[in-house]
Amino acid sequence: MNSTNLVMASPSPPREERVGERRPSHDQDLVQDQKLLVQAENRHSNSGITVAHAKRFMETQIAANLFCRGCLEPAYYLLGSDIRGAGGNAYTLTYMSQMGGWSVLDYGLNFATNRAPYLRLGYASYLSAWALMNTGTPESNYGYWYPGKSNDGAAAGGFEPSANGRMWLVPALPLGRGAWCFASEIDLGYCGALRSAATILADDPIFGRFCFGGDWRKTGPTIEVIPKDGLRRRFHARLKSGDLSMILDGGRFAPAQPIVIKEDFSEIRFQLEREALAKAARLSLRSLPQGDYIIRSAGKQVAQFKTTPLCETSVELKTDGTLQGSSFSILRSR
Repeated sequence: MNSTNLVMASPSPPREERVGERRPSHDQDLVQDQKLLVQAENRHSNSGITVAHAKRFMETQIAANLFCRGCLEPAYYLLGSDIRGAGGNAYTLTYMSQMGGWSVLDYGLNFATNRAPYLRLGYASYLSAWALMNTGTPESNYGYWYPGKSNDGAAAGGFEPSANGRMWLVPALPLGRGAWCFASEIDLGYCGALRSAATILADDPIFGRFCFGGDWRKTGPTIEVIPKDGLRRRFHARLKSGDLSMILDGGRFAPAQPIVIKEDFSEIRFQLEREALAKAARLSLRSLPQGDYIIRSAGKQVAQFKTTPLCETSVELKTDGTLQGSSFSILRSR
């Protein structure tokens, strides 16, 4: 071959993807999934609503969600916060920051074709209103916003960014810049946050491989991820090599112990901490590459299953009787 006819393509710099932007996917697994979705487009549920109509409704709702969500300024009281009529100049970090952020994160994990900006914004929304928690140690006098042991564990219902800010709830009460002195509806936001909590390992076009809510490291042919999202119930991997979702009910991933995965998800290892009132933990698996799998624990096969596109697999995992210390391995047999 004449080498003068060869053209070496220089790597182009990563293009920043923005929230709300679409791109075609070249991932073969996703293309196959989209073909299966197309086949279901005209199917009706019992309600008479087609999949196509449901998808259009979802896209409209996400667009409305992003319209009133802070996604430009990285200030802790703006990024991921819902934005009201004052445009970020008053009453931020309300309950809708985390409740609405739940849907942004879900969209990024499961529906977006350019998932990276949605994962960033969704996780920022999950973290956002935790800034309103008033808690601390005796050395810090139990909290930054409202010191004193009697206020330890309290939470504010919103944040006023302006130096002369006033709460619309009680306009005559001076506040200034800072957290509200009323909890208001922030418990609703925290309900959304608890349903969002997850450790997510993702390949980002700008930041590279990044772990939201955890630590990760490469160890030879495997990847180790230690969940630190607060609940340790949900782990998602969104990598160039494929996707994986692991969700526990009745158990948690053991604290400070890694979830170990191979790049192609042919092997997954983890330690399970059973909850006190649960007799067993149930593990739901999604997005695993199609194939036959076995689950082993204590040197024995305890379960087997087959994965197919767009289907979720649920497996009951019985521990050794203690609340923690049970190890499991998931292996692809073919």
